[in-house]
Amino acid sequence: MELEVVKFSSTEQGCNLLITGGVHGNEPCGPTAIKRIINDFESGKIKLGQGSVTFIPECNPKALQQNVRFIDVDLNRIMRPNTSPELYEEHLCNQICTEIEKSDAFLDVHSYEAGDIPFVFLGPQNEAELDFASALGGEYFIHNWKNAYEQGHKDANIPISGDKNAKAPTSLAYYAKENGVPSLTIECGQNGGENAETVAYNAILNALEYWCDASVDADIPRVQKVPNQKIIELKTVFFKTATSQKIEQFENFQKLKKGQLVAAFEDGKTLNAPEDGFAVLPYKTPVVGDKIAIFGVEQSKDEYLGQKNIPVNTFERRFK
Repeated sequence: MELEVVKFSSTEQGCNLLITGGVHGNEPCGPTAIKRIINDFESGKIKLGQGSVTFIPECNPKALQQNVRFIDVDLNRIMRPNTSPELYEEHLCNQICTEIEKSDAFLDVHSYEAGDIPFVFLGPQNEAELDFASALGGEYFIHNWKNAYEQGHKDANIPISGDKNAKAPTSLAYYAKENGVPSLTIECGQNGGENAETVAYNAILNALEYWCDASVDADIPRVQKVPNQKIIELKTVFFKTATSQKIEQFENFQKLKKGQLVAAFEDGKTLNAPEDGFAVLPYKTPVVGDKIAIFGVEQSKDEYLGQKNIPVNTFERRFK
């Protein structure tokens, strides 16, 4: 099937920014915000100073119609060109991959279920993506997802096989990274929440200003960027390893102190924070074997970039 693709261009050469929404059908903020942005372009409220922007408002139309995460398989776990697609989402991959391959920068807009605080997924040690994330205006940037799950399984002595979170990423953003494209996934807040749509809309405006020197009418309401942004390195995952006597109920990005109780189990064992940090994406009702929360620690920019920094100018900018 053909997905709707909408493109706006400037007369000046520049970045081809790709923005996608609706990868998961129960996350309407991306499609809603993108369609609002398209209307603003068509009414002349937004104009590009350079380059172009390509929108795919609904990457998974059937799932959006049914308000389900996916139809056959999670689209954000299979993003590769597919020469013999069979499942519904497999048929969507080729067109999305083609647009990613043509792009110079990429933003994928999502929402989530574990709270209403926006955050951005970063790649490892990547200055181009860090600068892009900072421009979006949110407070929290997280990275090291796969390694944290691997460490969590090791800490809990739980077999890692079958945990999709511990496998090599196959998301839209990681396909873009493999093609040398600075790429971010932004989680805008609670699924279906009004705040998520507002965050998504403003993040897209900020991305357009950052990459395409867009001008935005003064009468469009804006949300101020957060001044004290935080980089969170995910370190491990707290798993529920036995029947519990008590599991603490955390909010997303709630601060934890070293030694703070996370869970107490009926076998007498306890789970405690290994150092000062944050509870990320806590799960309110875990059963044995489920995640309680991901544990992360704040990093400075220098600590994040480390010795493997990919500077901004390393990316081949086809528009230069």
